[in-house]
Amino acid sequence: MKNSLTRPKGKTGMAIARKLPQFQLVLFYEDKAMYDQAQRIFKHLEQNLEPGCLLIARRWNFTELAEPEAQKSASRSLKTADIIILAAHTAKRLANEIRLVLESGLADRPVKRTALAFLSETSGQDRRMAAESCVYLESLAFIHGLNFFPAEFTRPSHMPTAN
Repeated sequence: MKNSLTRPKGKTGMAIARKLPQFQLVLFYEDKAMYDQAQRIFKHLEQNLEPGCLLIARRWNFTELAEPEAQKSASRSLKTADIIILAAHTAKRLANEIRLVLESGLADRPVKRTALAFLSETSGQDRRMAAESCVYLESLAFIHGLNFFPAEFTRPSHMPTAN
């Protein structure tokens, strides 16, 4: 897991940070290429949040979620998330570990306005898997009262796909 904290310009110290309004982002990504795509959303939020708002980001690579402790930690982070981003290639079905984390993390969640964004990289043969993942995630968002935002892009030929 990677964590980051973006403090408002000109303010320092954890005492000040604890009193600031917070925006919490949770990112699950398949590999470096998908992480880089999701970082564009993170940077946009970082630049456009209300001045004085603290941006807290927690990030997990899909492979980390095979570990039970990482699953528990990721699941806990979903309880307070303002935005959840899932960034994946869609050539295969979402792994059971990811589904388990999402379902357990969203269960018994306090009512809070939250967005679930699905950022997928597709090509012609991947479209069926993208549709299946979208239906699953949209249903999950509906059940738990989240706003769902799917976004699809086609990977440029020069973009790597390896971890």
